[in-house]
Amino acid sequence: MITETKVSEQVKIIKADLDNPKHAADIVNIVDLFAKDPMGQDEPLSEEVRVDMIAEMKKNPTTMTYMAYHEEKVLGIVTCFIGYSTFTASKTFKIHDVAVHPDARGMGVGTKLLDAVHDEAEKMGCSKIT
Repeated sequence: MITETKVSEQVKIIKADLDNPKHAADIVNIVDLFAKDPMGQDEPLSEEVRVDMIAEMKKNPTTMTYMAYHEEKVLGIVTCFIGYSTFTASKTFKIHDVAVHPDARGMGVGTKLLDAVHDEAEKMGCSKIT
């Protein structure tokens, strides 16, 4: 099991490939865990949403999901969309979901995911992250 003191060394952040069956299944499963949580909707995703989620995400060309893994286990995800700010006349990075597996909460997984978002937004020249 992952230990809090070594989270930086043990967790790998990757950009999800929605065509990769493992990534797709892991995204659906971690979002379902989040949905079941009181911080989510306190109930599981419907079967229809579980089936349709990845296909619907693929329809939006600005969808980006980053995943935190320890070995082969997904610990968390952050899903973002590229937006646009009229105030800055530039792209923005909009965070939609941040979900961390209950067993990995408090270990810095969410911070590592948000650091990856920040780095990507900076590379893309986004004016802000919301």
